[in-house]
Amino acid sequence: MGRLRDWLELRRARRDAGDLVADAKGRLRRGRHRLGEAVRGEVRAAIDRLRAVARGRDPAAIEEALEALYRLLDQHLAFARKSRVREYAESIGGAVFLALFLRAFVVEAFTIPSGSMLPTLQIGDDIFVAKAAYGLRIPLTERALFVWSRPSRGDVVVFSHPHDGQDIIKRVVAAGGDTVMLRRGVLFVNNRPVPSEPLEGPCTYRDYIEMERRWEERECEARVETLGRRRYVTYTSPGARQRDFGPVNVPRGEVFMMGDHRDDSNDSRYFGTVHVALIKGRALIVWWSKGGPDGVRWGRLGHPVHADPMAPSAP
Repeated sequence: MGRLRDWLELRRARRDAGDLVADAKGRLRRGRHRLGEAVRGEVRAAIDRLRAVARGRDPAAIEEALEALYRLLDQHLAFARKSRVREYAESIGGAVFLALFLRAFVVEAFTIPSGSMLPTLQIGDDIFVAKAAYGLRIPLTERALFVWSRPSRGDVVVFSHPHDGQDIIKRVVAAGGDTVMLRRGVLFVNNRPVPSEPLEGPCTYRDYIEMERRWEERECEARVETLGRRRYVTYTSPGARQRDFGPVNVPRGEVFMMGDHRDDSNDSRYFGTVHVALIKGRALIVWWSKGGPDGVRWGRLGHPVHADPMAPSAP
């Protein structure tokens, strides 16, 4: 017990020394114009002595150096001490700056408002979006600072609607230079059908009827598509007439977007191709999910957006 007590005392003394050295250096910087060279030298010497003894293992010597530096600061630099209001303001300002930096360049949260990406994303999913997945751009603009990759076929991305600027989320199904079309519900890219196979068994999902503010269970037909390096499930409505679309040639620097729920998605079939400059980032992970009779969907927390739906579950 004695050794533990000595170790804890030494640790506390070293922590106090580090805090005081940081405070003293800040006060010396703020008050340097009001102090003579002799006083500045005396304070620097006391700081150096405290830092030196703090590297030792004698708590008493550290306490002695602490007291000496405290006296000098009270005598010569009391005017340079930060007010409590300033300390709080700097702490809050630093936290706000960090949050804005992360949101602008690293990761941003996005809420799924509709069923257009079912079953990959449920209504009420909250996801994180990797802002730097394809590069960095100037915040609040579409101008890129750096670009190190392009969206790939199969990526789920958040982008600004090309007409009204609203943030929406869809899957990239074709990139610049590709030709895309639909024939009897089958997706073709560059005149080749995207590999897909039906999922056996019943298929139902819950949809939110916004006008009536209620949830409704609906039937569906599910298929597994493989596009590029992504494999995912798509939904169609049973008995719905599968309208043909295209062919459309995707211009260079643009992409063609589609929702995974092919019969319930306002996508590039209606608003056209999307310039890559409008893409804000790639969807990463579901960090929260709540909606419908289930309430919080605990099983979806931490679910990767690009997870392979056919991969075996962990034991």
